[in-house]
Amino acid sequence: MGMIYKRGKVFWIKYYSGGRPIRESTGATKQKDAEWVLKNREGRSAAGLPPLPRVDRTSPMTNWRAICVCIMRPRARVA
Repeated sequence: MGMIYKRGKVFWIKYYSGGRPIRESTGATKQKDAEWVLKNREGRSAAGLPPLPRVDRTSPMTNWRAICVCIMRPRARVA
């Protein structure tokens, strides 16, 4: 079971996935919207799916670097 709490005007949620607590902002100012986000996250956790990545920790540049590494990786030569 997770919990909802308010920081300033925005609601935050805390839930457990794989025994680890995960706290994230819902970005919602209405409690009903925060409850929906919490139920969604708990459902993913119960289904064994990994938690969603935090948007503030991923960037287009990170994705671009991963693509470049895959494309520019030297291939093994066939003799």
